[in-house]
Amino acid sequence: MQTNPKITQTEVDRRVFADEEIYRLEMRRLFRDGWTFVGLEAEVPEPGDFRRSWMGDLPVIMTRSRAGSVNVLENVCSHRGSLVALDRRGNCSTFTCPYHQWVFADDGRQLGVPMRKKYTDARHKDRGGLRAARVETFAGLVWATFADDVEPLAEYLADAGPHIDEILRGGDVTVLGYHRFQVRANWKLFWENTEDAYHASLLHNFSQALKIYQVGENIAFENGHGAIRWEMVSLSDDAMRDHLANAKFQLRDFTLFQSHDRPAGSWNRVVGLFPNALVLEEWDMLNVRHIVPKGTDCVELHTVALGLDGESPEKRAKRAHDYGNFFGPAGFAGRDDVVAIGAVQATEGVSSVRTSFMALGDLSERSGDLDGEYTVRAFYDEYRTRMGW
Repeated sequence: MQTNPKITQTEVDRRVFADEEIYRLEMRRLFRDGWTFVGLEAEVPEPGDFRRSWMGDLPVIMTRSRAGSVNVLENVCSHRGSLVALDRRGNCSTFTCPYHQWVFADDGRQLGVPMRKKYTDARHKDRGGLRAARVETFAGLVWATFADDVEPLAEYLADAGPHIDEILRGGDVTVLGYHRFQVRANWKLFWENTEDAYHASLLHNFSQALKIYQVGENIAFENGHGAIRWEMVSLSDDAMRDHLANAKFQLRDFTLFQSHDRPAGSWNRVVGLFPNALVLEEWDMLNVRHIVPKGTDCVELHTVALGLDGESPEKRAKRAHDYGNFFGPAGFAGRDDVVAIGAVQATEGVSSVRTSFMALGDLSERSGDLDGEYTVRAFYDEYRTRMGW
C-alpha cells in the first residue's frame, strides 16, 4: 500500500476491498482493538455451553462459565498454536487441545500439561492459558475486545442501542436455527448491501411487484452504526393477488409478507452495528447476522434465526418458515444480494472505476429518505477514523 486510500464523504477508494495490507490493518484496528460482535447470550444459555466464533478472522470460543458469566477466549493453544475447540458448539467444564492435550479452564487459565515433570525447562508454565478478551453484553448481544481503553459497550452503541433493545426485547430471545454461507466478496460490501435500501426496490423483483418498500427512513447513528426502517405493509391475500395480477413475479405462499401479531404502522428495521453485526426484524422474521471476514475477497455470513421467549411452537415455526423463504439459499432476497456484491468485487483492480460513489440523499444531513445512502456514508466515515486515515 503506497499511499493511504482516499475516503471522502461521497467516495471510497476501492483498494479497501482488495489490498492485503489494508485487510491486515482492519483485523487489528477494527476487530481486536475495538468492540467486535461475537454472538448471542441465547446461544450459550446453560453453564458449560460454548460456541465457536470469530473476532474478524481470529477464531475464539464464546462460553458460559460455571459462575454464569459469558467469556470469550482466543481459540488458540498456548503450546503450539493449534485450535483448541473443533466442534462448533457443545457443553464442557474444560477445554483440551486435541494435539498435545493441554487443558484450559472456561476462563482461559492453564490447568494441565501432560508429562509436566519431564520438562527440564520450566518456561512451559509461562506459556499461560487461552487469551481472554474483555466482554460486555447488551440486549443479549455479546461483544468482545482485546483493548483496555475502549468506552463501555452501551456508550459505543450509542443511539443505536434503543433500537436493538426494542427489536430483541431486551435479549428475551431463543435460537431457532442457523444459516451459514460464503460470498466471494469483501466483508464491507455485505455490510453496505444490508444497510442499502437504494437497491431494494430495484434489484429485488418481488418488491417491485408487491410495493412493500414505500414509506421509510435511512438513519445514520454515531460510531458508524445505522438503520433502515420502513412501514410494514401486511398485505391480505386479495391485495397480493391484485398486485401480482399483471406482474411477471408470482408468489404461491402469501404468508411471508403477513404478520398477525404486529400492529399496523409497525416498522420493519435493519440495524447495522459497526463493524460486523446486523440486527433485523422484518414482518415475522427476527435474526442477527455476524459478518466474518475470510480474506480480502471472501466473507462468511453466520445468521441466527430467532424467536421470542414464551412464544407458541406455531409462531416459531412461522418465523423459521419465513426466514427460509426470504433469506435462505433459494430465498427472495438472499440470492440476489450474493450475486450483486460478487459482481462489485469481480471488477476491483481491473476496471477504470477506482472509487465507489455514494452521494444519494441530502449531504448536509445524517439521515433522510429510505433510499438515501446515509448509513453507508456514516460507516465509511467511522471506518476512515478507526483506520487512522
